[in-house]
Amino acid sequence: MMKRFLLMSFLFAMSTTLFAAEANWLTSFQKAKEVAAKENKPIFMLFTGSTWCPPCKTLGKNLFSQKEFIEYANEKLVLLEVDFPDHAAIEEWNKNKRFPARVKMSGAQFMQNTELATQFKVEGFPTILLLDKEGKVIGNSDYSEFAQAKTPANYLKVLDKKLEKK
Repeated sequence: MMKRFLLMSFLFAMSTTLFAAEANWLTSFQKAKEVAAKENKPIFMLFTGSTWCPPCKTLGKNLFSQKEFIEYANEKLVLLEVDFPDHAAIEEWNKNKRFPARVKMSGAQFMQNTELATQFKVEGFPTILLLDKEGKVIGNSDYSEFAQAKTPANYLKVLDKKLEKK
């Protein structure tokens, strides 16, 4: 009986870990604006190089995957990821109009992301822009703000202040 109880407890603990809430990152700017308008939430637009940019990877691990951020984001934000592949993949695209198999991005997605980076004058990664529901910039952030905040909870306080000013 005790073994069964321990086994059931272990399985329950594993299932809650495996099915923990995740942040809902969109990849379409148009869809993000539609959701933001419908839910009356600002857009948290992340320009990232998720597979090759060290500060982007750090944000992914230490902020975006953390419970505090996920709960905050799911309640208060529409998340938009504008990701860019590494330089070798971009060279392959420019040469052959296709990405290597390791890149999980369509050409249309890459073109949208490139247009957004140009439109919003993104100069480096990661760049975070806060947009109103119409897609107009109301604030910005970057890796250094998270590094100074040191914890997701502290960073979310900084984010709250930025969003209050909108």
